[in-house]
Amino acid sequence: MSLSFADIAAAHQYLPNPLSADHLAWLARVCEVDAGTRLLDLGCGGGELLNQWARNYELKGTGVDESSTLIQLAQTRANDLEVWSQVHFVVSDVLGYPQQFHQYNIVSCLNVGAWDVPLAELLGTLQPALKDNQTGLILLGQSYWQRVPPPDVLTALGVEAGALYDLADLVAAFDALGMNLVDMLILERGAWDSYYAQQWRAVQRWLKDNPAHQDAPRLAAELAAVRHSYLKYEREHVGWGVFVLEAMGCVVPEEAPQEKPLWLD
Repeated sequence: MSLSFADIAAAHQYLPNPLSADHLAWLARVCEVDAGTRLLDLGCGGGELLNQWARNYELKGTGVDESSTLIQLAQTRANDLEVWSQVHFVVSDVLGYPQQFHQYNIVSCLNVGAWDVPLAELLGTLQPALKDNQTGLILLGQSYWQRVPPPDVLTALGVEAGALYDLADLVAAFDALGMNLVDMLILERGAWDSYYAQQWRAVQRWLKDNPAHQDAPRLAAELAAVRHSYLKYEREHVGWGVFVLEAMGCVVPEEAPQEKPLWLD
């Protein structure tokens, strides 16, 4: 089996995004997290959001990720923080997991390496897992254009200008889908620089320790490609934030918008 670049890069990152402990505490205050809160964290990575909130606020919940490596990391972290009785981690198809019978107060989807799914379809997939469509919250990590790139950059990224909304149009799209924007947290470039540099260093260390491995040439090429793409194109043009959305009984329209977001790997 070929080794996954993503698993090696994120092997020591408990969060699948650059959020800090202060960011998690701020989000908990905005969402009014307490011991009665139940959270479904989709694309949970190493499970830090769920584990930290379980320890600090005594909530209970489920984390779902397609990577067995990251789920094992999340379970180990839960044991270390002594919250194993409050959390449950599942290896599963992430967007196939939410079901109508679920009873979660918050559904989060904050993995930056997420899914190429139109915004309306993505929100329509997350919402059914909420206990109450009138008061439940969705935490959505979403990329957007900081500024629309020129044609040569779009070609290099392999996308069209309509692949992302700009920030104002993204919020307007939430409104059109019946989602109330409660608050938002926009990540600064420095946080992304550190987040990706940690991943690059993890892959570099692996390559140094495994120079004769059959996957080493491919992983080295992937490292060079993702680093170049981020530094030359994505860093300047693509932003990412966490959007706290109140699902005001929204119904995904039959004529759903077809824009597909550019998800960063």
